[in-house]
Amino acid sequence: MRKYYDSPIEFIVESMSKQIATEIDGAVFKAVQPYAVNVDEKKLAQALSQDKERYQEAYEKGARDSRMTGTWIVYDDFPESKHCSVCHWSFLRTDTKWDFCPNCGCYMEQ
Repeated sequence: MRKYYDSPIEFIVESMSKQIATEIDGAVFKAVQPYAVNVDEKKLAQALSQDKERYQEAYEKGARDSRMTGTWIVYDDFPESKHCSVCHWSFLRTDTKWDFCPNCGCYMEQ
């Protein structure tokens, strides 16, 4: 299991009882809470790099897991054409060997 990192961004908020600015403008109550943001640039660059790697790994796994597969079917009564087992699209057989169906995009098992 990959170790996750601590956030490189820290928000510093004063307690609600301290330094809260309030204002009544007509019937609208406004409250402003001051805060500060600290960013560790080195940790942020490292975190973004790790996030990119995790995203790429997850994308590739999802693409592999969700890939539809099918086979080319040749019927005895119409041997000059091939049919996709997934979408049933057909074309006249040629010397072209397609590893995928041009109609639905599923990958053909060998």
